[in-house]
Amino acid sequence: MQQDTTDIYRQPLFETAGRWLSPDPLAEEFPEWSPYNFTYNNPIRYVDPDGRAPVDWIKSNLTGKFEWRNGVTSASNTPHNYTYVGKSDQSIVTNLFGQSNFKTSDWDVGLIGVNDFNNPHSAKGAAFNNMSANTTMSVSLRADVSSNSNSDGSVSKEFNGIDVGVSVSGKVSAPYPGVNIKLGGREITLGGENMSVHTPSPFGEFIQGGDVPTLTYDGFMSAQSIQSQFRNPTNVDVNFNGQYSNNGMPMSYPGASGLLGIPNATKLNATLPLNNTANPYEIDRTNN
Repeated sequence: MQQDTTDIYRQPLFETAGRWLSPDPLAEEFPEWSPYNFTYNNPIRYVDPDGRAPVDWIKSNLTGKFEWRNGVTSASNTPHNYTYVGKSDQSIVTNLFGQSNFKTSDWDVGLIGVNDFNNPHSAKGAAFNNMSANTTMSVSLRADVSSNSNSDGSVSKEFNGIDVGVSVSGKVSAPYPGVNIKLGGREITLGGENMSVHTPSPFGEFIQGGDVPTLTYDGFMSAQSIQSQFRNPTNVDVNFNGQYSNNGMPMSYPGASGLLGIPNATKLNATLPLNNTANPYEIDRTNN
C-alpha cells in the first residue's frame, strides 16, 4: 500500500527548510566553522543539547587554570574538581572580574586667561576666564583566546590572558573665543605597569573624538599572572595622569595660584576586582 505523503507537501516551506536558517548565536566564537553546522559535523563525539556550543570553558579548582573541554555543556556535566565557567570566551572575563566594562569620571577646572579692568566709577580688578571639564575613563576587558582546528575536526582553544582597552575623553565648557583645548596623557598604568598608546597619530597621542581629542591605550594581563592570583582576590588599578592645555599652554589652577602658572593635573582611577576563586562546594570536595 502506497504511503500518503499529501500532508508532507502541504507543509509551508518555512516549517521545513526554515529549521536551519538561524545561525548559531555563538557563531563568532567559531570563525573557522560555518555558523550553521552542528557539533562540528561530528555528532558521534560531541553533544549539543541547547544548540549553542558542544564545548565549554571550565576552571580547575586545584590550579585555577581555564580549559576548553570537549563534551562539557553545562554545570551538570562539569568534571569533578572543576568549576563551570561558560560557553563564550567572554565568560572568562565575567568569571574573573564580574563584568567586562568599567567607567569612572571626575570634574576639573583650569585657568584660561585673566582680563584686567579699570572702571573709574567702581574699582580696579581682574576677571578670570576658567574652563571646566568632565573627564571620563572607560576600561573594557576582552578574553585573549587562540583557536586551532585539529585533524579530527575538533577545535582546541587556549586562554592567553585579558586584553585591556582604555579610553579617556573630556567634555569641556569654555565659552571663550580662540580656545583650543586638548587633553594630553602624561602617564597611565595598569597594575603599576605602563600602558601603551593604542594608535599614535601624526599629532602624538591625540586621537580626535568628542569635545576634546580622546586618548586610547592598550594593556594586557597574562593568563600566568592571573593564575598566580588563584584564591587570592586582589584589585588591579588603572591610573591615569594627564593635563589639559589651551593652544599648547598647560591649564593651571584658577585664582592666585593660577597666576603663578602651577599646572592643574587631571587624575583618574578605576579599580578592577580580580577574584580568581573556585567553586566553594568543589573546594570542599577536593579537601575531602
